[in-house]
Amino acid sequence: MENYQGVAMTDGINRKNHIMPLSTIIKAYHNSWNTVFPMNLGHDRTKPIGYTMLTGVYMEPGKAYVTNESSIMESKEEHEEMIKMIKASDDKIFCEERKEELDTLVRRLGDVLSDKSRVAPVGQAVAIKDKDIVYRL
Repeated sequence: MENYQGVAMTDGINRKNHIMPLSTIIKAYHNSWNTVFPMNLGHDRTKPIGYTMLTGVYMEPGKAYVTNESSIMESKEEHEEMIKMIKASDDKIFCEERKEELDTLVRRLGDVLSDKSRVAPVGQAVAIKDKDIVYRL
């Protein structure tokens, strides 16, 4: 496994011309300091290559940085462990943290769902993946 250290974000102007205030920097770190984030090749969820974790907030006069450590898997065993970690992370993010919304969606879809339906990890939305669900609706 290769490990790299870097800066995840700063309170300076970013590439989208936005500025993150110090309060946002600290809140971002506070809310996810113990969370592992999967890293994907080109942001493609089907191509995981490693993970990253926030490691601290570095401050100097007039500037704040959220630091991170990234790990890239090299062996088959490391890759298999990473896949387990991603599945656990997905379950937490898309099922546990959105349980009420997911239960509402399942209840509304009712008998339309097949026994092969599953939660679809799609960013900020709550979604169900099920072959031919649109036709059954």
